[in-house]
Amino acid sequence: MPTYPTKARLTDAMAAKFPFLPKGQKLIADEVEPGLYLKVGKTAKSWVVQRELRVLDDSMRKAR
Repeated sequence: MPTYPTKARLTDAMAAKFPFLPKGQKLIADEVEPGLYLKVGKTAKSWVVQRELRVLDDSMRKAR
């Protein structure tokens, strides 16, 4: 089974090089852009963007 970094400089070319997983999913964070992730699964690769939002009670919540 291939090893995946937790952080990498994510580009389209880099995403194409990651092989699919035999089972489960892996989230890889971008080193440069906070909140940008690549999710690699068994049959697909997806870009994920996450941002913290300030809500009415002044707490911070994560939104994907």
